[in-house]
Amino acid sequence: MFINYNANPRMLNVGDCVIRAISTALNMDWYKVHDDLCLLSRDMADMPSSNRVWKEYLRSLGLREKLVDNECPNCLTVDRFSRMNNKGTYILSTCDYTKANDIVVTGTHLVTVIDGNYYDTWDSGADIPVSFFFVPENKKLHT
Repeated sequence: MFINYNANPRMLNVGDCVIRAISTALNMDWYKVHDDLCLLSRDMADMPSSNRVWKEYLRSLGLREKLVDNECPNCLTVDRFSRMNNKGTYILSTCDYTKANDIVVTGTHLVTVIDGNYYDTWDSGADIPVSFFFVPENKKLHT
């Protein structure tokens, strides 16, 4: 089920889905994730929201990426993924349906799924998951 949630401390929707999703899934401060990604992106000479940077960040935290086996036009959506995975925390890399039929698909949006609910600033339930990172309970910052 969709839950309208914005981890941005000023409640802005400014293309920061990577920071929002990671901070929500890991229960981390938005500013901390922002700063970590900016430092890493500088070292990698890339943008903080690039797939290369945020995936390396999650790998550095001990998380592993898994590809979603998806066949369109009957694609698995974020909404269906969340209903099928009603326990646990996931960070999904998604694309929209029009891009799902391309030969090479890269994620264009990040969304967090926690215990069957997907948290985002808009209803991204129709997006198509390309890959995901499962977040074990011991990887979440408990405040």
